[in-house]
Amino acid sequence: METIMVEILNQKAYKLLEDLADLNIIRLHEPAGSARTLVERKFGFAKYIIGRISDDFNEPLNEFTDYMP
Repeated sequence: METIMVEILNQKAYKLLEDLADLNIIRLHEPAGSARTLVERKFGFAKYIIGRISDDFNEPLNEFTDYMP
């Protein structure tokens, strides 16, 4: 077995590693004395995450015409 040190830069990456650990593919060891803390989200935190919203985002979908009044 090989051991490597990884610096996690994104919360999604940590979730991915946790999923791999659940599958028994990897084993996670957190350094002693370190506690993983959640980042408090502030208003506007998704400003650079959401790339583009389609112009017809609020338009009704054709699949639901049978249910519309």
